[in-house]
Amino acid sequence: MTEAPPVLLQAHSLRVGTTSLKEADLAVLGGSAVVFASDSAGFLKRLASVLAGFSKPWCGRVTAGKASIPATDRQARRIIGFLPAEPCCPDGTTPYGFLKVLAASAGISARQSPGSVQEVLRWCGLGEVRSTPVDKLDREQRLCLAFASAVLQNPSVLVAQCTIPSQLFRQLDDLKAIGKALVLVADSVGSIPPCADRVALCSETDIERLIGRADLARLCAGSVEISAAFCPALPRTSLEDIPGIMSLRQTEDGFVFEHPSPSAAVASLSALARANARALTRLDIRSPSIAALLSGEAEEEPGRDQDLFC
Repeated sequence: MTEAPPVLLQAHSLRVGTTSLKEADLAVLGGSAVVFASDSAGFLKRLASVLAGFSKPWCGRVTAGKASIPATDRQARRIIGFLPAEPCCPDGTTPYGFLKVLAASAGISARQSPGSVQEVLRWCGLGEVRSTPVDKLDREQRLCLAFASAVLQNPSVLVAQCTIPSQLFRQLDDLKAIGKALVLVADSVGSIPPCADRVALCSETDIERLIGRADLARLCAGSVEISAAFCPALPRTSLEDIPGIMSLRQTEDGFVFEHPSPSAAVASLSALARANARALTRLDIRSPSIAALLSGEAEEEPGRDQDLFC
């Protein structure tokens, strides 16, 4: 019989800050990823700090690991790897040197340290800049270095306070595959990584809803705004017959509308351009804000509760 994955991060009756109005329960299993999405960067920063044990919640408690150690305890530092919102590495040092110092402070032996550091640098795509001064790296490379420092001790849980760049999506998949628990944040729908099993939609003060990827795709499809332009220009009547088109508006150089299926809308626009010997000169698909998703979800399921175990 296959053993159930352990709960590696848990929150009970959590209220993040003094303005929080609702309590939330949270359980993150090994081999899973939960992404907290909000338009409020401040709330995401505070929430991640609380879940990682660097800040105390206004109400409730957070525990980590199979033994449910309080996240604020010193022991939890070996269980939780933390990726801060503003990675800070001393200028003048190199990625290799920086990780060597961290390895020593984490108790990794001098014999094991060089191999461990080299391996994590290669895995995070930093092998070619291992000897480059940190102040010469771009922001993405600095984020990759901060990510490397967060996973250097092989923690059971990774908590990120900033959105993860796309070049690290493969590494997130690797961590899930070996049973790590991922707690990530996203400041827009577009920054939610593909590894997300569940997405917690958050307001400026609270964790509001937990939805799966299929529900997220459905909500986004119903709220997507599409803008298009043709050359030569087409009359508005040409677009009115597109099946499913909603809220069609004409702008100075084109049209803006909503559609429940972005892929069907794109296909219709392409066919319309070909049929009328026009060039489709602009096509933008704008994802809805987190607030818009929350508003839509609230209207659809007004009685949904705060239990994140659902």
